Amino acid sequence: MKQLFIVAGIIVLLAFTGSHNQSEKNNAEVNQVQGLYIFSDSKPKHHYEYLGTVIANETQVGKTALGQPVYTCFCDLTYSQLRDNLIKLAKKKFKEGNGIIIDAGSNKGDVIKLNE
Repeated sequence: MKQLFIVAGIIVLLAFTGSHNQSEKNNAEVNQVQGLYIFSDSKPKHHYEYLGTVIANETQVGKTALGQPVYTCFCDLTYSQLRDNLIKLAKKKFKEGNGIIIDAGSNKGDVIKLNE
């Protein structure tokens, strides 16, 4: 009977250790750009308040190798351009927001306020 308790204790200990390691694997440090916490293809674990959605332009005016605009050519946004565009819109429309959940495939961002 004593051995049964020892085996059960070891199983419980191993189960707790396994679940603890799993929770550490999905933790990350979030980058902050222009004052907003950026979540791309992820969501914060901490509680937050949804403020609204911003939608970025899908294209931009093309540029020559020297950086001059070519108004007859339009290009898809790079991720950095999309992110910066969404941040600019979010800061303009939702001044109390301190984070954004970016959906790059839809050119959208959900502006959030992370609770303290």
